[in-house]
Amino acid sequence: MTAEIGKMCKLKTMRKTDNGIYLDGGDLGDILLPQSMISTDIEIGQEVEVFIYHDHLTRLTASFKKPKVAVGQYAYLRTTSVTDVGAFMDWGLQKDLFVPFAEQNVKFEETRSYLIHVYIDKITGRIVGTSKVNKYLRSESDEFKTGQEVFVLICNQTDIGYNVIINDQCWGVIHNTDILGKMQTGIKTTGYVTNVRDDKKIDVSLSRPGYKKVIELTDIIIDKIKGNGGSLGITDKSSSEEIYEMFRVSKKTFKKAIGALYKHKIILIEPDRITLCDCNHF
Repeated sequence: MTAEIGKMCKLKTMRKTDNGIYLDGGDLGDILLPQSMISTDIEIGQEVEVFIYHDHLTRLTASFKKPKVAVGQYAYLRTTSVTDVGAFMDWGLQKDLFVPFAEQNVKFEETRSYLIHVYIDKITGRIVGTSKVNKYLRSESDEFKTGQEVFVLICNQTDIGYNVIINDQCWGVIHNTDILGKMQTGIKTTGYVTNVRDDKKIDVSLSRPGYKKVIELTDIIIDKIKGNGGSLGITDKSSSEEIYEMFRVSKKTFKKAIGALYKHKIILIEPDRITLCDCNHF
């Protein structure tokens, strides 16, 4: 595998020294894996998976630690310090990630977290971060298909739902009607494309299309019933508005879910409520 700065790479060991083990970085030259990183016996010629970055003296170095975000990716990172030249962010390595003042869309404050894109500065060749993420993200795309599984980063909440970053490439939206349970900003998870609109903007859901969404909703319903003392004043005869207010799903999806629970004898459906009768299986 070719050595790339800011990425996890599998590299061969070349030679051992008192400072550590040098790895074959190809065009990047030999790269030191510091002795402080080595806790097991490593043979010369063995391949090791490491992250390549610059140490505090700007020398290329290797680490077994995988950072929270790599070059080309996005993540919410916490500010560890703010200096006269910029801010430093905790990205999981010994040396913090630098975000210059010019790359901050707002003035960073210590201990606060910000959405960061990691890239390699063309002038210095160093790994840096920016919160001006729209320079790197598209707002539309024709590369996705309905039903496609994607990787999403949950971002800010809006009136219609949550903005998400899809596959580290473009913006998408999870609408309120597709939200099951609590959403947490900064979480990276699997999503599914629900719609590619005429303007090429992408709608996403965290639930797999089809009956999988119903199965996931059953768990939420059971938890709600348990938390309410064993019953809920809602049924398949309740209004769509009441169902949406409680579960953020359509009446059709809710009816399928409680139908499945009733079929498996987990709930009783009474005229004015649903009651948990056995939660030991399903």
